[in-house]
Amino acid sequence: MLLNIIQIFSFIAVIICSLCKTKKNILIWVFIANLSNFAVMLLANETDGWAGSLATTLRALLFLNKDRVKTNTLLYISILLHVTAFAISYQDIYSCCILCATLSVCISQWFGTPLQIKVFALIGVLLWMIYTIHVGLYLDLPKRIVEGIFLLIAITKLKLDKRKQKESPLIDS
Repeated sequence: MLLNIIQIFSFIAVIICSLCKTKKNILIWVFIANLSNFAVMLLANETDGWAGSLATTLRALLFLNKDRVKTNTLLYISILLHVTAFAISYQDIYSCCILCATLSVCISQWFGTPLQIKVFALIGVLLWMIYTIHVGLYLDLPKRIVEGIFLLIAITKLKLDKRKQKESPLIDS
């Protein structure tokens, strides 16, 4: 029962995250979504899943403080967290899906624009779906599918907005 409640909350958090337009709001909701996903994986007793989710939760917390640090130190710490979580919790080849998902999202959240973050988040969702199917955590699958759909919508909207900005040059009065 608790697992289902947390999954529903996680589901809502990822939808809100996919609708965010600023990097700061994306990172806030990524933190909330990752924290709830960590709880889901912990309750489901999926070691590689909760270790990867813990690393993403800590990464989101670190990245929220990015403006205070003028170097890439937080990025390197985050990458180290992900590699350590992977090394400690490796179960099988499907654990690599989590590592690839978390590292690609990590790098895009550090260097990327909101559009790039959403594109790499979509890739991450697809990799997490492969892992979720492999471990049989089917209750988590609808959340991943809807998250992917919302990300596709957000990506399309951001691209259309970008195209409109290019087509409508500002006219000086």
